[in-house]
This record gives sequence, C-alpha cells and structure tokens, in this order.
Amino acid sequence: MNGEGVTMTADIISLRVPGDPRFLRVARITASSAGSLAGMALDDLEDLKIGVGEVVTSLLELGKGSELTLDFKLVDLGVELSAHVELNGPAEYDEDRAALGLKILDVVADEHRFSLDAGRASIWFRRSADTLADVDEP
Repeated sequence: MNGEGVTMTADIISLRVPGDPRFLRVARITASSAGSLAGMALDDLEDLKIGVGEVVTSLLELGKGSELTLDFKLVDLGVELSAHVELNGPAEYDEDRAALGLKILDVVADEHRFSLDAGRASIWFRRSADTLADVDEP
C-alpha cells in the first residue's frame, strides 16, 4: 500500500477513506479509473460513478464518521464494488433516503446487495459495460 491509502492487488483496487463527505470525489475518481481499466465507455462510467456516489453517501450516513473501505474489482467488461463501514452505535437512517438510494442503484447497477449486521454496514454492486470503449490497439 502506498501512503495515499490505495492499493492494487491483481485486479482489485482497495481504497480506505475517512468518514467525511469531502472524500466522495476520491471514491468517484477511483471508480472512473477502474471502469476505464475494465474497458467501459463514457456512459457506463457515469453510471458507475453515480452508483459509487450513492454507496458512499449511504455508508457515510450510517457510519457517522467511521472510515470507509471500498474494493473495486475489475471483472469482464465491468466493475464490482464491495464497500463497508463499521458502525458507531446503533444504525440510524432515513427510510425515505434509503429507499431513494436503492432506486438509484436499481437504475445504474446490474445488481446490488445491502447488509446491516454485526456492527457493520456493507453494500455490494456490479456495473457491466453496455457498450465498449473505443480503444486503439497497438
């Protein structure tokens, strides 16, 4: 791991960020980079970044300042995100906000899962490329 809190092992990019909304941009940029490496086109990258933004926002709300861990796995023409946060006390969330977040993930993710147990909130989702990026072959 380098001093920035980012590691890449095989085809997984791991990112740990403080539980502060200012770091949402870092997660979105990492998602965009992972999607580019996976061969995703611009429209798919935008959907991926929207999904990552929703995941981070939801986990920030639940974590109340706890560090977030995000693992971006490069898969065949797509990215899987596995993210979690340790809870500081009982999980409290706005049900309307949570429902909206799930609707957003329904639109931008191929599939997604949310779990809340053992003092941890976790969200997983996958976004595959609908179209391939134009890549110049050497």
